[in-house]
Amino acid sequence: MNTIKNKIAQAYQIMSGHAVEKFLNPVDYNGVKINTNCGAVQTKNKARFFPYYFRNEHSIREKNLIDAYLPENYPIIEFGAGIGYISAYIDSKVRDDERQIAVEPNPENVNCNKMTKQLNQSDYILLEGAYSANDDDVKLSLDNKFSSGSTEKEMSDRQISVEGFSISSICAEYELDDFVLISDMEGGEFRMIDEELNIISDFVPFAIIEFHPFDEFSEREYVDKMVSAGFVELDEMGGTYAFKNKSLI
Repeated sequence: MNTIKNKIAQAYQIMSGHAVEKFLNPVDYNGVKINTNCGAVQTKNKARFFPYYFRNEHSIREKNLIDAYLPENYPIIEFGAGIGYISAYIDSKVRDDERQIAVEPNPENVNCNKMTKQLNQSDYILLEGAYSANDDDVKLSLDNKFSSGSTEKEMSDRQISVEGFSISSICAEYELDDFVLISDMEGGEFRMIDEELNIISDFVPFAIIEFHPFDEFSEREYVDKMVSAGFVELDEMGGTYAFKNKSLI
């Protein structure tokens, strides 16, 4: 019985994806226009953008936490900007005079992100690269199933070298003081907290971090590190956390 249900669900997912691909593109997803035919979204994953698909939930946790908690009067640094949905969604929320820096390493996602940025007339700055504490180039392991990748986990045998950006170098380049931090880095969040927690605790009033535990890296351990650095855990949705800095807000 479960096998039959799974086959029906898979068939519905593919049909939903084809509907998006053929008839609904570009989609309007929570007010953000996305060209799902940009090359980074597989047909089955396009179902996430179909209004009647039962898992219509692309980046839904981040979106819900942004709606509930994001302050509008700070610059933004976003690591793991993906196809640009969250980047464009944030751009529509923050004040026009606040700078927003989005960082994305996967070339397919970068291409989609540029399309999303143009479709929505967003004015955030897109940096093509990944987090690196010392600004060195880093190896990105590409995911064969999704258009994603990790500098920390081996996701496939496909690797590319990408430019590295640290929090401190981005702040220096764009003259940022206090800023909101958004992170969805497929494991890179652990290194970021280990390497630059002092900067995060001094200059980040609010953060949304999605944790991707692997090997010895524990979600709870690193949430506790944030709390020990002066943050309050405001909310959690499926491994994505909203934090408030007690000393800055």
